[in-house]
Amino acid sequence: MDFSVINAEQKKYANYYSVYKNSNIFVHFDWNDILERINDKNCFFILDKEKIIGGFTFTNNEISHIFIVPPFIERILLWEQILKYASDKRAENKIILKDISEEDKTILIDIFNAKFICTERRMFRPTEKISVNPPDNFYFAIPDDHDKQEIIQTIYEAHSACFNLTGSESDRYEKDEVQEAINRRYNLFNQTNTLHISTLAKNNKNNEIAGVCIAGIYPDSTNDCSNLPKWSTIHQVSVRPQYRRQGIAESMLLHSINKAHSVSAFVSLGVTVGNPAELLYNKIGFLGGPKSSELHYIL
Repeated sequence: MDFSVINAEQKKYANYYSVYKNSNIFVHFDWNDILERINDKNCFFILDKEKIIGGFTFTNNEISHIFIVPPFIERILLWEQILKYASDKRAENKIILKDISEEDKTILIDIFNAKFICTERRMFRPTEKISVNPPDNFYFAIPDDHDKQEIIQTIYEAHSACFNLTGSESDRYEKDEVQEAINRRYNLFNQTNTLHISTLAKNNKNNEIAGVCIAGIYPDSTNDCSNLPKWSTIHQVSVRPQYRRQGIAESMLLHSINKAHSVSAFVSLGVTVGNPAELLYNKIGFLGGPKSSELHYIL
C-alpha cells in the first residue's frame, strides 16, 4: 500500500463525507453546517496510490469529520495515517478527536491508547400541534435583541452548575463561548425568520428569565433538496439552578415543538450520552440517533 495525504476541495470533501459517513444521507440535514465548519485548508483526503480511501479535517489540533470509502476496510491503517499526519503538524502535545464512531472509539482506545472524554448523540422527533401552558408563576416569551445578554447569562449560570460527565473544568462553558454561540444562532435563525420557534420562560413577578430554549431552522437545512421536509433544531435548553424541578424545561421544549409545527416537519437536538436530560427527551418523544464521541490523543 502506498498512502499519502492531500488537501481536499471543500465541497468535494463535504460530498464524500455526507455519503460515506456512517449515517443516512437523507437525514443529514446539517450538510450546510458542515460547509461552514470546513474549508479548503483543513480538509484532507487519504489516498492509496491515487484512489481516495478516506478523509478527515484537521485544524487547531482537532481531528474531525472522519470517513472511510469502501471497499477499503482497514480502519487501523486509516487511523495510523491520520494520527501520523496530525502528529507531524500539531501545535500541542494533545490532539482532540471529535465526531468519532463507536467502532473507531474502540480502536482508538485499545490500539492507540486515546483517552475517552464523552459520547454525544443527535435525537429526533416529528413536530406536532401541542397545547401546553407554562408552569405556575411563569409565562412564555419570544426572544428578541433586548433579551440576548440575559439569555447568555442564563445559559452560563445553568452550565456552571450542570451535569458534567468528566468532571473536568475544561468541559464547562466560558461566557464568551456562550455569547459566540448565541450570536451565531440569532444570526442564522433570523436569516430563516424562525427565531420565534425559540421559547423563554420568564418569572411573572420580576420578568427574570428562568429558562431558555433556543430553536430555529438553519439556512438550507435540507442539503439543498427542495423535496425534503425542513428540519428545525433545538440548539440550547437551559434552566437557571434556582428554577429547576418545576417543569420549565419540558414545557419550553413542547412549546417550541408546537411553534415549529407550522414551518417544520421534524425537530432535532444534541445531548451528551448519560446526561439525565436524555430521560426528559425520551419522555417527550425524541428518538436517539447515531452516537459520536470525543477522545484525546496524548503524544
